[in-house]
Amino acid sequence: MTSKNPASIRPITPSLGEGNLKQMFSGKPFIHCLLEMIKNSRDYRAKLIAVFFQGRDRFVALDNGRGMGAKNRDGFASVNHTTATSRDQSGRFGSGTKHMLYSHATQVEVLTAPEEEPDWVYRFSFTTESYERMVLRKEQFLPERMPKTSQTWPHPFPFGTQIVYTLAEPTSRGIMRGEKLAAELASRLPLKFRDILTVDGEPLPEKKLVGRQFVLNENHSKLGPVSVELYRPERRRSDDDLRMAVVEVGETPIRNVFRVMGDVSDMVPDVFRLDVVCGTITVPAFRDYANEDRNTFSPRIGDDPRIMPFVRFLEQIAPSVQQALEIKLSAQSEDEADRAAMDELREMITGAYGPELVDRDGPGIDPPVDGPVDPPIEPDPISLSLRHEFEPGEEIDVKVRLHGDAAEHYTANDLQWHTTRANATNIRVLPDGLRMTANHLGRGVISVDIPGTPYGASTQYDVVAQRVFRLSSSNVSTKVSKNVMLLGVNVDRLKGKLVWKHTGVGRLDPNGARADFKSNIPGVAEVTAYGADDPRVQGVCVIKVRPGKDAIIRIRNLRFMEKTMACHSGMPPVAMSKGGNDSDSVHVLTVVSQAHGYKEARERRELPMFLALATALEYARFERLVINPDDVVDQRDVRTVQEDITSTAWEVFEELVRSKK
Repeated sequence: MTSKNPASIRPITPSLGEGNLKQMFSGKPFIHCLLEMIKNSRDYRAKLIAVFFQGRDRFVALDNGRGMGAKNRDGFASVNHTTATSRDQSGRFGSGTKHMLYSHATQVEVLTAPEEEPDWVYRFSFTTESYERMVLRKEQFLPERMPKTSQTWPHPFPFGTQIVYTLAEPTSRGIMRGEKLAAELASRLPLKFRDILTVDGEPLPEKKLVGRQFVLNENHSKLGPVSVELYRPERRRSDDDLRMAVVEVGETPIRNVFRVMGDVSDMVPDVFRLDVVCGTITVPAFRDYANEDRNTFSPRIGDDPRIMPFVRFLEQIAPSVQQALEIKLSAQSEDEADRAAMDELREMITGAYGPELVDRDGPGIDPPVDGPVDPPIEPDPISLSLRHEFEPGEEIDVKVRLHGDAAEHYTANDLQWHTTRANATNIRVLPDGLRMTANHLGRGVISVDIPGTPYGASTQYDVVAQRVFRLSSSNVSTKVSKNVMLLGVNVDRLKGKLVWKHTGVGRLDPNGARADFKSNIPGVAEVTAYGADDPRVQGVCVIKVRPGKDAIIRIRNLRFMEKTMACHSGMPPVAMSKGGNDSDSVHVLTVVSQAHGYKEARERRELPMFLALATALEYARFERLVINPDDVVDQRDVRTVQEDITSTAWEVFEELVRSKK
């Protein structure tokens, strides 16, 4: 029965009960809360951050950023109000300090010297109980305002923020300290943070790497600013991972992003799926898809038209990443025995199931050499220029320029230089760049960024005993229709004008100290450069041009693209991965040349049969558990499934061996 008298209807009164904030913000790991605080410091343009303990029960985070102005103080003390002042900053959800307060502390004390009020210092604090009361009752509180003196602001920099948390359980094992905390932060943060962050007064420990670090900052025509910093640790920690970021610090494992990218994730190069590849790929264009948990992305990213340019970008940099990280991952093995075994395995497969060759680069008509490949792009937000080589004692002059949005919103004063690995001394920051003196032989690396933004640049050079003229590469392997850029190094050591010459396949387009090579047909080319007045001093590069085809092989009713991986990561000798859900999908068959048993089989000259058996076993597993997983209903089916897999494996092995006879 419905009442006809509105006055008799009791209104609904929404309310927020006590304990709600604790329920919302508690339970976060200490390292997660600390990373949020570090992001906030970088949002405030901090170039130095120090975290340390005062006694056992007080944790301190101090930075030399711009301090908290009035708007930032409101945001710090509010729920779901960001402290970020621009879109490229990370304080999107306004939850950083609340997670630390409700997960690990009872009280927070803030001391801040804002740049917008250079003569004043502000101090305020609240406990978990008082903060919840103020939020529920919408109460205001006044911070203490003090003239800036050496007593009220006892730090060596004019602006910044100090935050002190009183820990709720100082003896908890969840509170990381000392070397353990430093190692954890080092595994999660980009390498440049060794110049930015200290733990208990000490810099983050240096990462021991295999190969060298891969760094790239680019203003992509479709994606905008993109920053890549990858490395391969000698000893991988549990928190060493490849992460996707939309701001400077990334927390989302990139495999979680691949899972929601849809079918295009199958096109991502394998090198970005290896456990040994760690670091950060930062793409601010995907900011709207990052979830608040900082660990996942929204599936909507798969529908973004920029996802394909992102995959193409990964394909473009994959060879350089493999080279820098010393990962051999290619369509053919370099070892004679491996190549012979692969050829024999391929013959067994095609003999049993028939050949199936697909030209993955399209038909045999190549685009014209002079045809445009990509539309013109805007210059990178930050660009660096300098020579390639220096001798000890020579001055290294690095010129920096800001472009586009970076030039519009920032100046050279906002830049932070990272010179830990510069192999130089007497480092001076100039209005238009950096000047230093080369002093140690070896590879020098410098980088620069704008704190709290995706804008950055890096460059490298060599300090050598004697500079001589040479080309940037002496041997290059490429595919048809792919561009190869060659640079003349130490051109000032030549006598006369630089002359370029070319023999063999392809075409060479010289332009000063740079020349671009491209060929429409396979073969070998030789490029020579020298000074017109003394041809005896020259540089030579041999370029091998390979066909643009990959073989697609068929095993029973499934098709595979074959690859070889020379990087052991606990995989079987032959591994198969899914390439799609429809019947025409091409899956991936990877031969792992450093897997268990592979070396021994090669030494015994039994590698072809070893690979045939490994292929049969993996096919049976892949076909039943990956392609047709719905056949497994409950635990009672496990034994039957195991028997079916074993039976199928021996049938496939028999078919492969029979084709060899």
